[in-house]
Amino acid sequence: MRIINERRNCNSNANDFVTLLLNAECNEKSEDFEIDKKRRTLTEDEIIAQCFVFYVAGYETMSSLLNFTMYALTVNPEVQEKLYDELKD
Repeated sequence: MRIINERRNCNSNANDFVTLLLNAECNEKSEDFEIDKKRRTLTEDEIIAQCFVFYVAGYETMSSLLNFTMYALTVNPEVQEKLYDELKD
C-alpha cells in the first residue's frame, strides 16, 4: 500500500510493474474496457492482488532455479570446482 500511495503522490516515471498497473487504473492513461456500456478500470484491490501474484511467482521461480543449481553442482563436483575457481579469481 505504501509504495502504491507514494507512486500516486509523486507521479513517478519509474518503468516497472507497479507503474504499469497504476497507469491501467487511470482512465486517461489506459484503454477503457466497456462492460454494459460502463468503463472498467483496475481497482486498488486488483492492483494489490496483481502485485502479490507477480511477487509470489517470481519468488517460486527463483527458488526452484537455485535448488536445481545447487543439486547440479552437488552431483558434478568438477563443475563445482570450476565455478569455485572462477569466483575466487
